[in-house]
Amino acid sequence: MEKKEIDLLITLAEKGNAKAQFNLGLCYDSGDGVLRDHGKAVYWWEKAAKLGLAEAQLNLGFAYFLGKEVTKNLNKTIYWWERAAKQGNAEAQLNLGYCYSKGKGVPKDLAKAAYWIEKSHQNGNEDALKAWNELDL
Repeated sequence: MEKKEIDLLITLAEKGNAKAQFNLGLCYDSGDGVLRDHGKAVYWWEKAAKLGLAEAQLNLGFAYFLGKEVTKNLNKTIYWWERAAKQGNAEAQLNLGYCYSKGKGVPKDLAKAAYWIEKSHQNGNEDALKAWNELDL
């Protein structure tokens, strides 16, 4: 990404544009047009997540799941993935299904696992069918 595009993203992000905040986070995460800085990526994803952007909520959940520039925290992972899943984010739905099937960050609950994996499949996530079959739900 070119400098003028980054400058525009920064301007929009600082003005509270959630999509710009998310995209700026992606740039920092990958080093596209800026020096790679996972801490800044998480910073911008959190801002966008708090504004309700499902993609940012998904990525922030991953950051907490992996402990990427934040302390690993499954409670926060679930918090953010639930918000994204309730907005129809198929990847977050599949991730929640996995967590419920394994009892990661939530009590093990195969009915909830099935619910979220089915939702993910209904929203077009082809990996959901594979997960369904692997979990033998």
